[in-house]
Amino acid sequence: MKKKSFADFVYEMGALRQIRRTPFLNIFDNTDSVADHTFRTMLIAYYLAGEEGLDIEKVLTYALFHDTTEVRCGDNFNIQKKYIKREEKSAVEDIAEGLGEFGERLKAILEKYEDRQEPETKLVKDADIIELYTTLLENSYNGSKYSAKYIEKVAPFDEMLHFKSSVALLKNLFETDPDNFVDQIKAQRV
Repeated sequence: MKKKSFADFVYEMGALRQIRRTPFLNIFDNTDSVADHTFRTMLIAYYLAGEEGLDIEKVLTYALFHDTTEVRCGDNFNIQKKYIKREEKSAVEDIAEGLGEFGERLKAILEKYEDRQEPETKLVKDADIIELYTTLLENSYNGSKYSAKYIEKVAPFDEMLHFKSSVALLKNLFETDPDNFVDQIKAQRV
């Protein structure tokens, strides 16, 4: 077997485009992949880092890699997590194996992210939660009764978030029509 290279890592991470986001049971109309989720989490994290004056490079790095292990462990919803033991630490070791210095950096990044001691890691977790709510809001707006129910059942989001700017952004998302940007584009080109 050929020795693992960074090219192998690139192809493996590309598989995240095929892994469907499943953070909740009974929401069958969600078609987002883990890669879709990661992209928007990065956008949100970038914005919040600027609002909070945090290290944007660190924030983007944590956001980019925050769901790396899902390529091997999947994205499990809460009920599955009760029955499935995710070997995320083993997945990190195996993914990083053979990648030299890059692999060591990747392990350090994921360990720090999971520890959530740095403000940047807490901010990325906020962005992760905000992205989930954004998807739920879009689905609810498009008629998903499951998304609407999930939004109603979840504890007040301001208790889950670490930063005032995170709470403010999520409140703004709740108040904004998901299609509002389309009307704004149309108005710009009249």
